Amino acid sequence: MTLILSKVLSRPRRATWGLFGFLLASGQIAAHHGTRISYDLTNPTQITGILTEYAWKNPHVSLFFDVTNEGGDVVNWGGEMGSPATLTRSRWTRTTLKPGDEITFTIFPSRAGANVGEVSRTDPFFANGVRLSLSANDPAWLLEGETLAPTEAVPAPQDVEYDPHDLTGIWASFIGPRRSVTGQEPAPMTSKGQAKYNSQLPSYGPRAIPPALGNDPAGECNPPGITRALLSISPFEFVQGSGKLIQLFEGGRTWRDIWVDGREFPEEQDPRWLGYSLGSWQGDTLVVETTGFDDRTWLDSYANPHSAAMRLVERWRRTAHDTLELDMTIYDPEIYTAPVVVETKPYALQPAREMQEVFCAPADEGSFNERIRNPAGGL
Repeated sequence: MTLILSKVLSRPRRATWGLFGFLLASGQIAAHHGTRISYDLTNPTQITGILTEYAWKNPHVSLFFDVTNEGGDVVNWGGEMGSPATLTRSRWTRTTLKPGDEITFTIFPSRAGANVGEVSRTDPFFANGVRLSLSANDPAWLLEGETLAPTEAVPAPQDVEYDPHDLTGIWASFIGPRRSVTGQEPAPMTSKGQAKYNSQLPSYGPRAIPPALGNDPAGECNPPGITRALLSISPFEFVQGSGKLIQLFEGGRTWRDIWVDGREFPEEQDPRWLGYSLGSWQGDTLVVETTGFDDRTWLDSYANPHSAAMRLVERWRRTAHDTLELDMTIYDPEIYTAPVVVETKPYALQPAREMQEVFCAPADEGSFNERIRNPAGGL
């Protein structure tokens, strides 16, 4: 092993990958705990080393490899990749790499100076001289007779018949995750809301700090809450049950009951991570009202808060065979001085997709934090 670190000064970026395929397959923006803030994204560095460990685990696949520095010393590095689910969609498997492989790729090093970094998911990755890809739409992956996906998510023709009251199927966002319910600026808050907002330290948005220094509940495998799950890029599946819709989220393999049997809210409600949801059809719109929340969840990755008294109203509309739209309004006068209206989020039907197992296992999360996340943040 003789290669050392070398800074990549500039290089062209691909502009031909399909947006939908890129977002879903690369996992470039899907990290649930915001580790990217820990890395210097202005300092892409080419690195070559010998793989010592290939950890195919949630929340992120990790590489550990030996490199020789400029002084001739062998140093072990750690590299953060996407989750197993996103890499699987890019045709990686747990056996794609093995210890002893010579690997060359671009890494964004830790701002804290630790020997860890994020593996670039848009630049070439070589193993023993063979180019691999971190995008399912990269031409390097194409087999004979295959073609690239469209350059954008194109819904099915509008004349395809569908039942607007049938939401069955797997749906995924084709615009990427929404990190905030309100955009860059928070909604006007009460004094109680502002105090809670200030106490919550996120790894996304204008207040972002390395997750090792923050207090995001998701970083310890706590449930993200319903609004955050719906804003995510992670897909979900609607299943029609008896008197209810079941919404299955790939992230955490979590299910949610939406009762559509005409019942009323319970008089006494224990706080729930996902709340208690009742739905009814108003024309072709499914209106879902949820109450009874546990106030320890965040509304989003920007750490916008809510109280236990929050009332969430969702409006779901199937506007085409392959398109589903969601509008959300948050009513929480303890925290906000006016209702918070969330921008419409569209989802695309995924008829050929299977739900992956994406558990947040504390054992794996703890190992990732110890070996990658915390050193990257300077701990």
